[in-house]
Amino acid sequence: MKYLYTLIFALIWTTYSCSKNNEVSEDPATVSDHLNYSIMENWAFHPSKNGTLLNQYNLDIAVINENLQTDSIIAVPNNSTTNTGVDVFFVHPTVLSQINDPPQNIVLEEQSEFMVSATILAQAGLMAKYGRFFAPRYRQSTGTTYRVSTSKELQASIITVSYNDVKAAFMDYLTNYNNGNKIILAGHSQGSFLLAMLLRDVFDNDEDLKSKLVTAALGGIGYVYAAQNSYVGGWWQNIPLCTAMEQC
Repeated sequence: MKYLYTLIFALIWTTYSCSKNNEVSEDPATVSDHLNYSIMENWAFHPSKNGTLLNQYNLDIAVINENLQTDSIIAVPNNSTTNTGVDVFFVHPTVLSQINDPPQNIVLEEQSEFMVSATILAQAGLMAKYGRFFAPRYRQSTGTTYRVSTSKELQASIITVSYNDVKAAFMDYLTNYNNGNKIILAGHSQGSFLLAMLLRDVFDNDEDLKSKLVTAALGGIGYVYAAQNSYVGGWWQNIPLCTAMEQC
């Protein structure tokens, strides 16, 4: 049996209990209970969105010597709009000025689009070397949402709003743009947690999607778990954890 491995960097917090019963305020950019991802303004980066920071970004790496001079340049292609047969779907971390506000979702109009885009570029810009780069914006949960002092019911209702956006973005990508390509999932912090939910909800029991999954690089979540004495089970029944870098 061919295993797909999920790369987990356990760096910081979080756990939650999820409920599907949530209320979402009316917003002209929403469809049903999630944002409308046919609208390019709801994407930070997308191959069909022009004028982003990533479109013309130089990914080359300068090798600096002890005299702070450039010894050499490592050329890195920017394939963010090029169909290489592999796509990157990245979900950004918490990027909010309202980080310490009470548990709630923050609508896009109250988020800094520039800071979200700059954070994605700093954390994941180099991943554009692999192929087309998709990075949705979403109604982020404030940092206080994830604190242990927040009730599980309130956590679930708020995080579900964020997750519904991320899932809707992924399904829009999958339906309209994937066309059989391999998929790299990547994120950080809150974004990784939402992708972990996506893996369980959408990938875990779908053989076609699992065959497309190259890896899931989920940095910045507190922990994941498998079944006892196993690298599978637990969070995902059919997607094992990596035990070595070369597996991913």
